[in-house]
Amino acid sequence: MVDRAISAVVGAGLKALSLLPLPVLHALGSVLGALLWIVPNPARSNALANLAVCLPDRDALERRRIARQSLRELGKVFAEMGVFWYASPRRLNRLVREVEGFELVEEAMRSGRGMLDIVPHLGAWELLPVYFAQHVPANAMYRPPRLRSFEPLIRSARARTGCRLWPASAAGVRGAFKVLRQGEALAVLPDQTPPDEGVYVAFFGGPAKTMTLVPKLANKTGTMPLVMVAERLPRGRGFRIRLTPAPEDVASADVHVAAQAMNDAIAEAILRIPEQYQWTYRRFKRLPRGIPTPYQDPEGFLAGARAWREAGRPSPENTRRGRGRRKARKAASARR
Repeated sequence: MVDRAISAVVGAGLKALSLLPLPVLHALGSVLGALLWIVPNPARSNALANLAVCLPDRDALERRRIARQSLRELGKVFAEMGVFWYASPRRLNRLVREVEGFELVEEAMRSGRGMLDIVPHLGAWELLPVYFAQHVPANAMYRPPRLRSFEPLIRSARARTGCRLWPASAAGVRGAFKVLRQGEALAVLPDQTPPDEGVYVAFFGGPAKTMTLVPKLANKTGTMPLVMVAERLPRGRGFRIRLTPAPEDVASADVHVAAQAMNDAIAEAILRIPEQYQWTYRRFKRLPRGIPTPYQDPEGFLAGARAWREAGRPSPENTRRGRGRRKARKAASARR
C-alpha cells in the first residue's frame, strides 16, 4: 500500500516536471547535483574513487572537476526523466537536435538481421528507447525495480511510444533472441555488474565483472552491434544522438575477447563526454579474490589490478558470491 502511494506520488511529480522547459529542468538538476557535491555522501565519494582508478593519467584537479560536473549531470538525469516518460512524441523529436550515424540504423533494418544497441549509462540514456521506437521496431532489456509497485509506472512510461520491454530473466533473454532473429532492434545497458554470470575483463584497466549477454546475442544471431549515446547539449538546448559501429570482436565466440571489446567500446564513448557518465555507480564492487575495492582501498585496488593484468584473465568463478551460488546449486542437485 505504501509502495503504491510512493509510486503514485513519484509519477505525479515527474508528470508535473515534464511540463517545464528543458533548460529549466536542467538548471534544477544542476542545482541538485551541486548539493550532492557540497554535502558528503556516497555518490560523491564513489565518483571520486572511480575516477581515481579509471583516469589515473588525469591530475587530481581535473578528476575533481569531472566528478563535480558528473553529479550535476546526475541531477539532470532525474530532472529530465519526466520529459522522456510523459512528453509528447512531437516534443521529444524536437529535443533531438542531431542524430549522427542514423544510416547505420537504416542499414541494420535493411539487412533483416536486427540491431543490437549497446547503451552505457552515459548522457540521457532514458531518451533512446522512447525516441527510436518511433522509427524502428524497438525493444529494451531492463532490470525490474526493487520496489515492485514502480514496475507498472516504468513499463508504461518506457513503452508508450511502442518500445517492448524484456526483463533481465530467462524468459526475457529468450525474448531478446527472438526479436533479434526477427530483425528488430534491442537495447541493452551492459555497463553494470551482473548479479550472476559474468567474466572479468578490463574496464579502464581495472578488473570488472562484465555481463556476457551482449556478446552471446551478437554471436548467435549475427546481428549488428552499435554503441548508442544521447549527449546533453549545453544550456538545455536538447540532445545529440550518436551511433557508432561496435568492434567486430563483440561478436567473438570467445566471451572474454567479446566482453573486452565491448568494454573498450564503452570506454571510448565515455572519454568523449566523461562528465556525463554515471561515475557514482560502484562498478568495481565485485572483484577477484584478494583485490580490495577502490571504495575501501584505492592504492590496494590499483596494485591488485596491475597484478591481475600481469597474471592474465582470472576465472569468473573467483568471487565469494559466485562460489556460494555454485555450492548451493550443487547441493540442490544432490537433494534432487
